[in-house]
Amino acid sequence: VDIDLGFGVWMHNERIRLHGIDTPESRTRDLEEKKFGLLAKDQVEHFLPKGSIQTL
Repeated sequence: VDIDLGFGVWMHNERIRLHGIDTPESRTRDLEEKKFGLLAKDQVEHFLPKGSIQTL
């Protein structure tokens, strides 16, 4: 994500985790965990599509 910190300061292409949301890892050698991690990623991308603007 790109993050506007205010005061004209931006952070680009950052990876973030959402507080209180625990999901399986998608970067793992455990194929079962990876499968569920990728499903979780798909759900997030459904609710927060690429290019959308969200204010937190």
